[in-house]
Amino acid sequence: IGNILVANFFLHFFYAWMIIYAPIYFHDVIGMSYEQFGLMLTLALSAFVIFPYPAGWLADKYIGEKELLIGGFLLMGITSLLIPYLTFAGAGMLMWVALLFIGRAGASTVEAMAETYFFKQIDGKNAGLMGYFRRSRPLAFIIAPILASALLEFEFITLEGLFYVLAGVMLFAAIYMFRLVDTK
Repeated sequence: IGNILVANFFLHFFYAWMIIYAPIYFHDVIGMSYEQFGLMLTLALSAFVIFPYPAGWLADKYIGEKELLIGGFLLMGITSLLIPYLTFAGAGMLMWVALLFIGRAGASTVEAMAETYFFKQIDGKNAGLMGYFRRSRPLAFIIAPILASALLEFEFITLEGLFYVLAGVMLFAAIYMFRLVDTK
């Protein structure tokens, strides 16, 4: 159960980092208006409607949650890694929508699998664990901006570098998920 609590923390770490720094990056570095970014994000967030059910079906019928958690974190890490790269390549809006959509597909898969795995592991006697599972979100929303702010404030990295750090954290999370004992 501890490993899935860590997975949930990393998922919310990704959310916190992207919620704060992606709009700033796309506006200040790429030069997009907030209206354009909002439209892109609207399309990208459709992944949260599309992917949870098929991911749950796939996990139940064929491969289990562990593999989908690893795959989701890999998608989140790779797409985070590509954000600064595509900036220098001069990507168009359609490319950005596709990249953000793929990253959100990974996040929606991780979210669905983390919930599924967690609730398969507990019963009615584990209400305290449910509290820990739910508290990983505010914890991540505190730690992620503090870490990013410290990195930026002390000029360890640039705004572009934040996405490399996020990619590293997500790839670490993917590797960490190998510790899970699969339910399938």
